[in-house]
Amino acid sequence: MRSVVWILSILFATSYCLAADERARLVGSTYLFDCGDSAYEITIESGTELHWKLFKGDYPGPQEDQETYYKSKIADGIVLMSWIEASGLGVYNVLNFNNSTVTTHAREGDTTHINKGKVTRLP
Repeated sequence: MRSVVWILSILFATSYCLAADERARLVGSTYLFDCGDSAYEITIESGTELHWKLFKGDYPGPQEDQETYYKSKIADGIVLMSWIEASGLGVYNVLNFNNSTVTTHAREGDTTHINKGKVTRLP
């Protein structure tokens, strides 16, 4: 339980402190990463597993999947979260919960896509 609370506190760091029981409620939360032409719903299912789904836009590959993710706290309210999809696409997100922004670098082979947008917690 301690490691789950620690992981969630890093992933969802904000400018205010949350009690341990409030942090535990974040598992199951869904976020919208909206980069204009594309948007993804990301549901945090556990301290290491997430589900993503293409919400808006076109992508020739999978439209949704389950992933094991990794995260690192960069600073208060700023987190790096990444995963590698079955296709080999590496996804790297810098989430800034202080100003509700996301910057995504997605790399497959020699091609890197960089998208900037907003991150919003969905009800």
